[in-house]
Amino acid sequence: MINTLNYSVTFANERQIKRDLQFELQGSTLITGRNEAGKSLNLEMIAYSLFGNDALRGKMTDYKRISCKASFIIKGQNYVIERTKTNAKLFKAVEGEDPEPLATGISPVNKAIVELLGFDFDVYRVAHLAAQGDLQALANMKPTERKRMVDTVAGLNQLDDVAAELDGERKELRGKITGMEAVLTEPEQPLSPTTNREELTKTSALLDVKVSERQKLKTVKSPTAPTLLNRMSLMDMPEEPEALVLPDAPVAPAEPAEWSEETFSQLLAMKPQIAAADAAIQKAETVVAPALTKAQIDEQRELNRLNKRIAERDALRGQGYLICGDCGHKNYLAANLLEEKYSDVPEVSPAPSTYSEAELIVMETQLAEKERVDAEAEAARAQLANLNPLRQVIIDWEAYAAELRTYRQAEQHWQQRCDDLKASHDRLMTQYHTGVERVKAHNLEAESHNQNVEAHNARAQDNYQTELAAYQQAQEALASYEGLDTEIAQVTNSLRMWEVYDARFEAYEHNMATYKAQLAEVETLKEQLADLDKARKALNETKTNVKSYLTPALSRVASILLSEMTGGERNTVVVDEDFEVTVDNQPLRTLSGSGKDIANLAIRLALGQVLTHSVLPMVCLDEVDQGCDSERARYIQECLQRITPQIGQMLIVSHKPTVADHTIAL
Repeated sequence: MINTLNYSVTFANERQIKRDLQFELQGSTLITGRNEAGKSLNLEMIAYSLFGNDALRGKMTDYKRISCKASFIIKGQNYVIERTKTNAKLFKAVEGEDPEPLATGISPVNKAIVELLGFDFDVYRVAHLAAQGDLQALANMKPTERKRMVDTVAGLNQLDDVAAELDGERKELRGKITGMEAVLTEPEQPLSPTTNREELTKTSALLDVKVSERQKLKTVKSPTAPTLLNRMSLMDMPEEPEALVLPDAPVAPAEPAEWSEETFSQLLAMKPQIAAADAAIQKAETVVAPALTKAQIDEQRELNRLNKRIAERDALRGQGYLICGDCGHKNYLAANLLEEKYSDVPEVSPAPSTYSEAELIVMETQLAEKERVDAEAEAARAQLANLNPLRQVIIDWEAYAAELRTYRQAEQHWQQRCDDLKASHDRLMTQYHTGVERVKAHNLEAESHNQNVEAHNARAQDNYQTELAAYQQAQEALASYEGLDTEIAQVTNSLRMWEVYDARFEAYEHNMATYKAQLAEVETLKEQLADLDKARKALNETKTNVKSYLTPALSRVASILLSEMTGGERNTVVVDEDFEVTVDNQPLRTLSGSGKDIANLAIRLALGQVLTHSVLPMVCLDEVDQGCDSERARYIQECLQRITPQIGQMLIVSHKPTVADHTIAL
């Protein structure tokens, strides 16, 4: 049953319909209103709240926004469903407690609803909803589609699934039993050896003693000839080094007359003065005098100043003039300024300017530099008059200083060489004396060592002769143990046969236990198979019983409803096992007009009463009598009023006057 419905739908054309409805849980409710008031939309939103997008009459793009919340009673339990185009939520409602979330998301909620009801929208569409223009949905189905739908609701498809699962288990068990029986073979007990195990054990112990004795004899090895020690050789005395010979000392250079370090330092201090004077004279020779003298530069600068004033005067005159009407004299516009500043300027320049002011400044600078360099050169010549006699003395004394430095370096090197030769000779003498002492010590040690070697070699020869005699005695004793290995091999082989027997007997006992366990397992599997066979048979009987009840019950209820809705004009509806439908022996698909509509309505109501109304006691009917005359419409209304208490809740959309327990006017 549906308790409350609250929804808001906005279509693609922005038309919006909102409803907040409270339904009576028992009896019939008539939903009326003007055309296009949204009566059918209420039934559509009830189906949408349960099954989502599959229940919408149009495409998803036809609905811009959908928001829906509804509360239902399913199998006696209250549930609340919330849906939008992008999400869904399912709650379990308990009075006095917060709703318990059961599922969130469109797919999880859709799955949970189908699990609660036991059927999907295709069944709801036939058994609980007769939408406008969809009354003949059951007749339009193929018989196989009708059969599949009814099997789903009645649980027959689940029985088929269980049967398939049972058949798979039975097949697997048969294969397992057949496979186990094919490889089951009772093991054979092995034969015992014919030898006496106790006597063999005693003999084996005696042989072990002999083997131990022989092993001891084998440990006596053939001696190796002794290794004799070598004598130490005596060393010769080292040769004494030759006497020390030193190299000749270097010869000092001849010293110049009047030589002294102080005088030489004073002469060297004069070298920069001589070099500076030479440089001043050379620089004076390279500096060239400018093209003009000082007087010519002044004369040229005065000419440039006069030409500039003439140009300024001519520029003032170029500003314009007025001619006197009386005398024809030119009166310049700048006459006052011309008279004030340029009255002394001649009309024509005596000569054009040859050099610019910048060129004259450069020549003045060059002229000053030339005079300064010449003065420095003259001073340098005067200084060199006193210094020139010392030039050769400086050269000679510098040569002597260089030779003196070379001599002193050579003398230092000679002294170092002499010191090195003396040190080297001292080391040789030390090494010589050390070598003499070492040779003496070695020869003394060698004489003592050689005495010890003689004693050691004598003892080694004696030991070798003793070991050789013991080895020869052991070899003679080993000859008495010939044939021992053959006897050991025979006893060992006999004992190994007993070990093999023990292993085989142990395996036999294990295999026998496994064989008996497998036999018991096969028997258990056969008992399980017998139980599965019984279950499969019972399942077939259950399915047969359900089918034998379902179609007759559906035919019987549909016949009663059809007779009431037609006032007795139609009386019999037959649904066979293949779900082919006939009305008064006429195939349902051949009926026309209201007769076909009413037959479809009767079968759909009967299907709900037989199968699904106990789960969801609710039927929604939309304009089911629109193709009927007033009399047949009355028959239909009376029938619906009669069966409403059996169903529980019936919602009817109609434009015709209809008797109902409750009314909702839109």
